[in-house]
Amino acid sequence: MEDNQLLQENIIISLGLSNLPDEEKAKIVEQVLNLLQKRIMLRITELVAAEDDAIIEQLSGDFGRLIMYLKTKVPNFDKILEEEVLAVKKELSESVSGNLP
Repeated sequence: MEDNQLLQENIIISLGLSNLPDEEKAKIVEQVLNLLQKRIMLRITELVAAEDDAIIEQLSGDFGRLIMYLKTKVPNFDKILEEEVLAVKKELSESVSGNLP
């Protein structure tokens, strides 16, 4: 599958988990989002100045404002986001396909 197609595809579909109950799907999506958030923040914190840490901590409760702030500090934020989403989807897809009988 092409990267662009994988990037656009729903993670549940990408992983072949469409038959799971909605409750399980919601748990998986939440776990993937948490993983993505951690990975993105790790990359971003390497790029912003130390004095931005306090502001980032203050904004951590307001995701929308945090993203807007980070976009001003990290010009390639959208590219980093895209790279991490793609990497997670690829890693999870490979992991799932490797565990199939």
